[in-house]
Amino acid sequence: MGQKYVLLRWKDGIQEVSALAPEAKGLLRYYTIVRIEEYGRLAVDSDEDYPELIIIDRKPRELAEIVLVEDCGAKQYVLTPAGEHREGGRTDHRFDFTEAECGLDDLVSQIQEVLRNRNKGAKAILKMSGKQKISELEEIRRTMKLRTLTEEADVLGFIEMLLTRVA
Repeated sequence: MGQKYVLLRWKDGIQEVSALAPEAKGLLRYYTIVRIEEYGRLAVDSDEDYPELIIIDRKPRELAEIVLVEDCGAKQYVLTPAGEHREGGRTDHRFDFTEAECGLDDLVSQIQEVLRNRNKGAKAILKMSGKQKISELEEIRRTMKLRTLTEEADVLGFIEMLLTRVA
């Protein structure tokens, strides 16, 4: 079983990546909480006793799509507002998500276009090591507007996984 990732896509085109625990198996819910500040909470279903919780600080109500990605495929979910609940100084905004056709085709197409524009092959980049490989992965990351949600290694591992699919 390969590494699993969550790709968060915002309405403004920014995409953020985070690695998931190997036990992750689907989405449970997404909602935002507004007090003085606002943040989102994404609950990811798991084979463990408790779901994985991902806190989202960046424009939580402008999150448009969530894509769960692993080596063998991907599931894309489109978010739609589903109401709000007010209690004291806190407001919860709930979102429904519907599964959309995805696969990895759109991500693979993006990375193929980046490679064509840079005149680089996926196999050549995968064979690189050290600073040269990291530099190539960083350039792909910037071109695809990918950011990391928490750890830089997550987004670089995600790009390597996509390169492996292209190679």
